[in-house]
Amino acid sequence: MTDHTDTANGHRGADPAVVAGAWPMVLLRYRPGVVGKSGRTVHLVPLPPEGQADTAGVAWCGALLRPGLVERVGPGQGVPCALCTVNHRGAGCAPEAPTAAVRVERINRGTGPLAAAGCYRAWGWPVTPRGHQVWLDLEPDTVAVTIPAPLALHATTILTQWGCPPPALIVHPDAPEHRIVLAAERHNTAPPYPRSVHRTTGALPLPPTTTPRGRLTWVYPPQAGPLRLCREFEVFAALRTVLRDSST
Repeated sequence: MTDHTDTANGHRGADPAVVAGAWPMVLLRYRPGVVGKSGRTVHLVPLPPEGQADTAGVAWCGALLRPGLVERVGPGQGVPCALCTVNHRGAGCAPEAPTAAVRVERINRGTGPLAAAGCYRAWGWPVTPRGHQVWLDLEPDTVAVTIPAPLALHATTILTQWGCPPPALIVHPDAPEHRIVLAAERHNTAPPYPRSVHRTTGALPLPPTTTPRGRLTWVYPPQAGPLRLCREFEVFAALRTVLRDSST
């Protein structure tokens, strides 16, 4: 096996690993030893923008591929992820019209993706249905920050006290020990987050999306209404506050 990764985060590599098209793609799979052999399928991941090589990659199947755990491969290497292939091929199709808005607490209880998309859109959230998934557009200025659960909960408490609470936290099945927080006014380069914290730009799946490892869920339902975001520097400041207080 040829390793095309040339940086520690595994998102940059040899040019043959880039798949051209409407959405330039990079081919990523988990490194040996991270998952079992059957879990090392090759995922299609939108190529991170220049200067965003430190971000986590969200594959077309909804899988969250964290830096340091993946390697970049070339076309024809490995077994492709079937759900990535299906979603990517259908991305150029016009999305189906969503149904009427639904009550927010039903999203975690099995509401279909089109009904959930209708709910999110009724609040003004920029979402797109992709087959059995719902994706939030993070461009041009939003970032998703994946944080260890205890640290995320403490930081959210501080952000709420500061008057800038983030939207409800998301649990992703690829990182069940973490929570995902949305933030606005993202920095061109990542702030000096702890090594356990990762950023995602581009797009993010929302509940009730199902990935190869399970469903995304809200820790608690988001409030109906516009996507109210705290800013990335405020998320970073809250994390620094938690870490400072815990060290004293």
